[in-house]
Amino acid sequence: ELAAREPHPVDGRAAMLVLTDAGRDVVERATVALNAEVFENVGLDDGDAEELAGIIA
Repeated sequence: ELAAREPHPVDGRAAMLVLTDAGRDVVERATVALNAEVFENVGLDDGDAEELAGIIA
């Protein structure tokens, strides 16, 4: 299971959805994969990347 239902600690009428250890592992792997896919290669050559970094810094 990636998530589990737990009782709310204050409101006994409510329940909370929490990640299990397996769910946290999936989130970690997905975050690494997303960052590699989206942020490591943004399609700019080195000069353009440096110029962009200078503009937004």
